Amino acid sequence: MTLSVDGMHINIIYLTEHWLSEDKLKVVHFDQFNLVGKYFRTTSSLGGSSIYVNNKIQSKEVSWCNNVGSDNVFEISMIELLEFHTILACIYRSPECGFYDFLNKLDNLITKVHSKGIYLILSGEWNVNFLYKNGKLQDLQNLLLKNILINVIESPTKITSHSKSLIDFVIVNNSREKRLVEVLDMGYSDHLAQYVCMKPFQVQKGKKMMYIRQFTNSNMDYFKYLISDEKWTEAIESYEPNNSFMLFTNIFIYYSNIAFPVKKNVDKLIISFKDGSLKA
Repeated sequence: MTLSVDGMHINIIYLTEHWLSEDKLKVVHFDQFNLVGKYFRTTSSLGGSSIYVNNKIQSKEVSWCNNVGSDNVFEISMIELLEFHTILACIYRSPECGFYDFLNKLDNLITKVHSKGIYLILSGEWNVNFLYKNGKLQDLQNLLLKNILINVIESPTKITSHSKSLIDFVIVNNSREKRLVEVLDMGYSDHLAQYVCMKPFQVQKGKKMMYIRQFTNSNMDYFKYLISDEKWTEAIESYEPNNSFMLFTNIFIYYSNIAFPVKKNVDKLIISFKDGSLKA
């Protein structure tokens, strides 16, 4: 199969709901692309996710994600772009299954990837409508806010004669980097395709600038003092539970950023000498 999009260069293809078993998935072929990441159901048919990568790009499947995925709730395929120190995850969640189980798995995934200092891009069909405000959407947005992540897709991704919804996402770090984002009708699915073009994050040689938070005893004591001194008036007096939770979360994050500020930390540069010794 040849992929053709007028005027657009494609390096990565995400697919959800391929409905294929492992054997059938292996015979689906796109010219100049390799199937690198995949998830297929073992307990039923339908569902699934997969990631295809241009064969000129060095990539590998992230093996530890096999223990993270689960049918219906968290159908994840995940790869690492080796040159760019970036992990890409494509996730499908069935609309009637385990939202808060999904949210917990997503939180653990983000935490694990960020702890490794690797850039993370999330995508897929999560069946949470970004056009319809409710408690589930608010909880998802709070999770993304906590991890400085944003969804860059703003237009409906599924349109019928009587409804519009935005349930397919591409989620990246909330930075000022320029991105080209489009929602396209490819004619292959009842969902519209999402096209995102962004500058790659290449690994810098030599010293690396890391951003860390220090959870020292004194910082913890300061955080406890700030929390104990807060009256929580707005959160308590709100009659809307979702709004009350949002106010509580915003206040909590505000004091967390004060007590545990993000600081720059330069990794040591290791220099190898001819005699084989190493010095920092």
